[in-house]
Amino acid sequence: MKNLIFTFFAIILSVILVNTTYAQRDSMRADMKEQLSKLMKERLVEKVGLSESTANLFMAALDENGKEVRKLTRERKELMDEIDLDPSATDIESKMDRTIEIDIQLAEMRKSFKKQLRNFMSAQEIAKTMNFRRKFEKELRKEIKKKRKGMNNEGPGGPPFDGPDGPGGPPPFDR
Repeated sequence: MKNLIFTFFAIILSVILVNTTYAQRDSMRADMKEQLSKLMKERLVEKVGLSESTANLFMAALDENGKEVRKLTRERKELMDEIDLDPSATDIESKMDRTIEIDIQLAEMRKSFKKQLRNFMSAQEIAKTMNFRRKFEKELRKEIKKKRKGMNNEGPGGPPFDGPDGPGGPPPFDR
């Protein structure tokens, strides 16, 4: 009986710990997104020369547009994965047609987004903002890659030892 009660409490404790871990991860992701958004807005004001109110309007429009773009991009990626996994499927034609429809929708969304921006930004501001976003996102990807690389290559003692046999020591013996 004691074992049964102990097992029951262990399972409940495990479920609680797992749920709080996922909640913390979602919370961290939301915090990170908010910080990036704030940083981008600050840089738009500083580097591009947008006013605070224009930067706020831009960020709101970008967030709204980005949700739809991410949704369609995710759907397109899933379809492409399905096409790659089984190119001889009976519904392959409809999947290929849907990816083309998504590409068209994405192009229309870019056009609509630019039109929305024209309500409160000049063409020059939009061009500067597009250039800024490209550079900002490139730098962000670079930083993320650097952080991930550092996490994967470094153990408790720091980066791996690069000895005379290269990173990580001599190669394994081939048999």
